[in-house]
Amino acid sequence: MDPTVSIPLMRPQLPSADDLLPYLSRIDKRHQYTNFGPLCTELESALCSFQEKLFGRPVFGVCVNNGTAGLELAIAALGLPKASKVGVPAFTFPATVTAVQRCGLVPVALDIDPHSWALKPSIASQALEICDLKAVVPVCPFGTAQDANDWSNWTKKTSVPVIIDAAAAFGSQATASNVTVVFSLHATKALSSCEGGLILCENPALVRKLKSMSNFGFGQTSFCTATNAKLSEYHAAIGLAHLKVWPKEAEQRRQLLNRFSSALKKVSHQKFHAFEQNSTYAPTSCVIKTIEIGPSNRLEKALNREGIQTRRWYTPLVQNLPFLAPIQAPTPTKVADDLEKTILGLPFYLGLDDQSIGKITQVIEREL
Repeated sequence: MDPTVSIPLMRPQLPSADDLLPYLSRIDKRHQYTNFGPLCTELESALCSFQEKLFGRPVFGVCVNNGTAGLELAIAALGLPKASKVGVPAFTFPATVTAVQRCGLVPVALDIDPHSWALKPSIASQALEICDLKAVVPVCPFGTAQDANDWSNWTKKTSVPVIIDAAAAFGSQATASNVTVVFSLHATKALSSCEGGLILCENPALVRKLKSMSNFGFGQTSFCTATNAKLSEYHAAIGLAHLKVWPKEAEQRRQLLNRFSSALKKVSHQKFHAFEQNSTYAPTSCVIKTIEIGPSNRLEKALNREGIQTRRWYTPLVQNLPFLAPIQAPTPTKVADDLEKTILGLPFYLGLDDQSIGKITQVIEREL
C-alpha cells in the first residue's frame, strides 16, 4: 500500500490458507483441477440454493472464470445479428460495454434514474421510440437491486431481451422468468472466488447452453459463439470457503454501512447526500454525491491530502471514455452527466473502524 495512504479505499478479505486447506486436499485426492469439477459443481449448487432461499424462485446457474466473461456469454446466447444496438447505462463500469462490443454489437448509452442511479424500463422505453434496441443490459449500481419483475414485464411488452449486470449484487438481485442475471465473484466483491462469475436464470435449457458455450461449444448441435470460460477447482475452493462465512460478513457490512451513513448525515448540512443502498444484501462501497461540482472537487483533494483514498466510481461516463469509442448516446443523459461531476466514493471495507469513519467525516465537515 502507498505509505502516504492512511485509510485505503478498499481492502479485499478472502479466506485464509487454513480455511482453504480442506478444499485443496479434496482437489489433491481427486486430481481434477478444472472442467466442471466437483467443487465447481458444489459451488454452483450452493449459490443456487442460497438464491432460492432468499427469493423463493427456482434458479439454475453456471459458474464462469469472471463476471465479464459471464456477461459476454449471456449476451452471445441471445444470437443477435452483428451490429445490433444494445442499451446500457451511461453510468457503469466499462465491462458492461466491452462485453457488448466483444459480441460484435453496438452499445447505446442511456440515462439513469435520479434516485436509484440505475437504468430503468421507463428510460429504455423512451430510447426505443428513437433507437432500434435489440437488447438491454441494465446494471445494479453499487450492488443495489434492479426490479427483475419490472424488466420481465417490459420484455414481454417489447420483445426486447434483458440481461442484468449484477456484478456486486449477489444476495440482492432476484431473477425473473425471462431475465438472465450475471454476478461477479471478483476479489473486490463481498462474496468472492478471487476471480469468478455466476450466471443465473430460470431456464434450465439456457443454462445448459451457457455451460456448453463456456467449454468451447462442446455439446452444441449447431454453431454458437463459444469460448473457454470455465471456473477452476482452485477458484471454486475459495468460493466455497468464503460462502461459509459470507452471511455473517454480509451482516457486518450492513452494520458498517449503517454506522457510516449515520455519521455522514450528521455532517451533511444539505451539501451532499449518501447513496441509499437499502436493498443491498452485502454492501461493498460508500458513495456520496455533492450538490455542486466545486465542493466535490475540493472535498476529493482534501481527503487525499489527509491520506484518505477516494474514487470517482464509474467516471468518466462510458460515452466519454476514448478507449471504448464509438458509443452512441441518442438521448440526453442529464442525470448521468451531473453524477459524473459530483460523485465521490469513500473508503469502505470490513475492518474500517469508527475512528477512521470519524476522521473521514471530520474532513468532510471541515471542507463543506
